[in-house]
Amino acid sequence: MLCYLKQEQVLRSGTFDETHDGIGNPVKNVPLFRQDLAAPAGANVNTEMAAHGRALFRTHSTGCHNVDQSKPVDAKLLNLKSIWPAYNPATEGVRGDPKQSAILNSPGNFDDKMVIVDASDHGEPRGNALPLLLDLDRTNIFLHDASVNSLEELLNPNRGKKSPHPFYINGATQRAEVIEFLRGLDTNIGNAIKNKKKDMQ
Repeated sequence: MLCYLKQEQVLRSGTFDETHDGIGNPVKNVPLFRQDLAAPAGANVNTEMAAHGRALFRTHSTGCHNVDQSKPVDAKLLNLKSIWPAYNPATEGVRGDPKQSAILNSPGNFDDKMVIVDASDHGEPRGNALPLLLDLDRTNIFLHDASVNSLEELLNPNRGKKSPHPFYINGATQRAEVIEFLRGLDTNIGNAIKNKKKDMQ
């Protein structure tokens, strides 16, 4: 459930996440997820295909993403160059506060949103946060710029080596198995325990 705190005076205290925005400012008018709602259930998938896909995913993707979605992701930013090989930023301007980052822009659209939101007081590298991999079966919006419309497109090497998130599964059968695994992901603790046992075998 997505909510914008535009009328925060009518909301009960504690109903929404009241953390700061990362640079010490109270969160206002930004989308927040309620903390007391369960994550969406994963799709019903072919268990054999999903098991094969899980093994492939562990080989290819666990440097960034968790296999077990009941665990929180690392609170870190991935440098844009590591997930977008074509990233080549140029300084477009400076902000009023010298502590804040310069206004950067790279050819292409993947970093356009960051021109607005990356004025960091911490001097951290420009990058993207790690997402939980949930509700992937129902969405047609992938990557931070919504430039990919399906898991098949996301994992297909036809997108090219310079595209954002160029981490692909080459074989069509293996790609279908990874997609089946991703479609079924959720935070169900029972599934997480069963999967952990599989890892130990």
